[in-house]
Amino acid sequence: MVRTAKRARAIFIWCAVAALVAGMLVLAVSCSPSTPGSSQAASDSSAATSDSSQAASGSSAVASDSGQTASASGDSAKPAASAASAEWSMASDCAMCHTAQHDSFENTAMRASIHKSLDCTTCHSDEAGLTKVHAKADVSKADKITRLRRTTIDQDQCFTCHGSLEDLAAKTEGIMLVDREDTAINPHALPDTATHAESITCANCHKMHSEQDAATTQSDAKEFCISCHHENAFECHTCHD
Repeated sequence: MVRTAKRARAIFIWCAVAALVAGMLVLAVSCSPSTPGSSQAASDSSAATSDSSQAASGSSAVASDSGQTASASGDSAKPAASAASAEWSMASDCAMCHTAQHDSFENTAMRASIHKSLDCTTCHSDEAGLTKVHAKADVSKADKITRLRRTTIDQDQCFTCHGSLEDLAAKTEGIMLVDREDTAINPHALPDTATHAESITCANCHKMHSEQDAATTQSDAKEFCISCHHENAFECHTCHD
């Protein structure tokens, strides 16, 4: 009986030691950095990840190139910037661009107010000149428009209402333009010269779309005379004697 008990105890101790050794082996394996197989697997996984990143990068580059191509295509499709030209005819609504001049018809300080019953083209009848200036007009700069300086005003239209120069001279008999030599000239009875006939029109002195009363009209007329008679002397060949 004693021998049997000793044998059983020895078997128990051996099994305990075996179990302890097995447990230590398992713990050592689990704490090991990696095995050759697992290292290779990790390497393969890392390579696969890298390949995926490269593929994503390549896809991004292709998308970027496509975007640039589309952008370039879009740019080439855009028309070149240009000034917005005016589609003009004698029947056009002048007020669309010439707003200040149009508003002057309601300003009693401007002579246009007494002509408000007339169409613009009644006085601005120079169709050839108007066509030329409007061909280069930029409607985006309509607020900068001042006067139609390169067109003529038909003063014959003025005469239909205001009478001839002789009639006007009679009306302004007491109004004189005076130079430095006290030479007095009726503005509607100027000496009959080729220069006066070719260069002077009603619009040179009478401003329809600017504030102008009788006094400023006379002053403006005198300034126009001096633009040629630069020494403020109405008689020619008297400046350098």
